[in-house]
Amino acid sequence: MLKHLSVKNYALIDKLELDLSSGFSVITGETGAGKSIILGALNLVLGKRADLKVLRDETTKCVVEATFILNQNSFKSFFANNELDFESETLIRREITPSGKSRAFINDTPVTLNVLNDLSSRLIDVHSQHQNLLLADTNFQLGLIDAFAKNEKEITVYAESHKRYQDVNKEIKKITESSDRQSFDLDYVNFLLKELTEAKLESGEQENIEEELKLLENAEEIQGKLDSAVKLIEGVETIGINDGLISVGQSFKQLQNYNPIYKELTERVSAIQIELEDIRQEVEQLASDTEYNPERLEKLDSRLSQLIHLQRKHGAEDIDELISKRDELESKIEEVTQAEERLVKLQADLKEAEANRLSAARKLHQTREKAAPAIEKQIVSILSDLNMNDAKLQIKVSQTEIFTKLGNDEITFNFSANKGIALQPLSKVASGGEMSRVMLALKSIMAEHNDLPSIIFDEIDTGVSGETAGKIGNILQKMGGAMQVIAITHLPQIASKGIRHYRVQKKSDTHFTLTDIVELNENERLHELARLLSGEHITDAALANAQHLLKGNKTAV
Repeated sequence: MLKHLSVKNYALIDKLELDLSSGFSVITGETGAGKSIILGALNLVLGKRADLKVLRDETTKCVVEATFILNQNSFKSFFANNELDFESETLIRREITPSGKSRAFINDTPVTLNVLNDLSSRLIDVHSQHQNLLLADTNFQLGLIDAFAKNEKEITVYAESHKRYQDVNKEIKKITESSDRQSFDLDYVNFLLKELTEAKLESGEQENIEEELKLLENAEEIQGKLDSAVKLIEGVETIGINDGLISVGQSFKQLQNYNPIYKELTERVSAIQIELEDIRQEVEQLASDTEYNPERLEKLDSRLSQLIHLQRKHGAEDIDELISKRDELESKIEEVTQAEERLVKLQADLKEAEANRLSAARKLHQTREKAAPAIEKQIVSILSDLNMNDAKLQIKVSQTEIFTKLGNDEITFNFSANKGIALQPLSKVASGGEMSRVMLALKSIMAEHNDLPSIIFDEIDTGVSGETAGKIGNILQKMGGAMQVIAITHLPQIASKGIRHYRVQKKSDTHFTLTDIVELNENERLHELARLLSGEHITDAALANAQHLLKGNKTAV
């Protein structure tokens, strides 16, 4: 429950400290006194969006703190999952700096607004007039029925099956979209791979072919040049180079006795003869190996044309790039093949997941369908207590083809406030006052079946007065027996039902107007009820009526 609220520098509030207790409490005040401001400050600390306009003094930060008393069994897992220290008295703080920066804390640990909102939704329900629109919201309707039917287990089972279905379906879509691109023409890709594989590509082959082709295409010229070189060395028609070297060597040898240098020259000429003989033999071998082979030439030319064609076809610069292209095609085909195998398995998984989800949704539907008549009966009973004796309500639970995280049920609240009027959708036929009473009935039922510790009603009395207002007060008082209930009201019949009564008031001086809230003692409460009955000019009759209301409350308590 909400134990304490502290507000500093928020709108018309300079500093406010409010102690609250369990049971049913009421807050009243003149129009414009600032009841909505206090509620706004509470909403801020509960995680609502911040606005710099809320700063009363724009040079100082706004700080709102709320202390909640928590049950460890209900909240221990939340604190553990969010790595927060659990305290039985948990302090939530929200700060808005003059620069517009917003910070949130739980027990002095900084948290995100998502975490704060998650915790707040488990702590307190702030009901305002616009929440009547929730009556047409499927999630709200399902939440009511599930709370009543205690569907926690069924919802968990369904949610897991729904997530499993979505995960498998998502993976199938991913693979399908990917494989569509990769296997757009798988036959053609296989053809390309076969073509490259059968080409038996080898690195460096093209260079070798081009070199051999150059030799074959010029074989006759090369052979002629080589033959001429051999003849020059050996000497056929004239003295050859070798014969000349022999003569030179002999001449130098004959001169060795005259000067030692001739011995060296003789040796050098001899070395040249040996080298020349090696050259002659190698040239003869080259000449022997060089021959014009038209068949070999045609074969190499055809192979080179094939390689060049493949390079152009695949946008490759050389054989090495062609080999890389071949390897890429192999990988792509393997990937697509694996994807297809994975797809077959996933489709089987999807079929199983779909069956499990359908089964879980059917069980959830059955529990809701079973709970609906009991809820109808309770709501009609409460509406009867609220002077709607002829009200009829039908909760229709229908299965659809659309699955959400809450199942595939569609909920319709059909309503009639008067005899002889056919049931129609509640949101279309109920007046503002009727909507408020139906919502109160729903909240009353939810309070019995939810673990929510606190609820605040802001103007739940819209469109009602007199006896009906008193009966609304009775219901709120009854709800206060099981949880903390706070009602902001302008009706004395409701205000008189509270265990504690707070008044919001404005104080003005020559410079500022400020909002404050005080808890009323018995006498102050009597006069506040009288003011609600008669206005600012309090009459004896109003005081007597207020006294009567308070006595009636004490008798009821």
